[in-house]
Amino acid sequence: MVYTPLRHLADVDDVVRAVLQAGGVTVGANIPADLATRIGPADSHYVSARRFGGAAVHARLLDRAAVSVDAWANTRRGAADVAETCRVLLFTAWRAQTVHAGASISSYSETSAPAELRTGGQPPDEWRFNAAYSLHVRPRI
Repeated sequence: MVYTPLRHLADVDDVVRAVLQAGGVTVGANIPADLATRIGPADSHYVSARRFGGAAVHARLLDRAAVSVDAWANTRRGAADVAETCRVLLFTAWRAQTVHAGASISSYSETSAPAELRTGGQPPDEWRFNAAYSLHVRPRI
């Protein structure tokens, strides 16, 4: 027997990353081990965007996802600007009902605005801003 994946709802991670990539943001799912080299050059950035919760509102038509967006850069201003760019891109995708990765964002709300986040082992030349969003995502059917 061959496994065939079944999916009614779009992969929210794919949708969010497609929205951000379309806006010129360098984005992935996880924080890479070589983060320091990725954000080392001037004006470089990296964004980690992923779903961390939520539940389907309807099994075939609507997914409500909690999404975390971490923006990294080598300056505080750079990280803040990238985080704000992500905020604008997600909001604009919702307003325009643009289809990305086979789905559109049908509802947008911010649960935590972009804010600086530092951890104990974070190098002084790495800056991080984190934001969280609640997005309703519906597949194009």
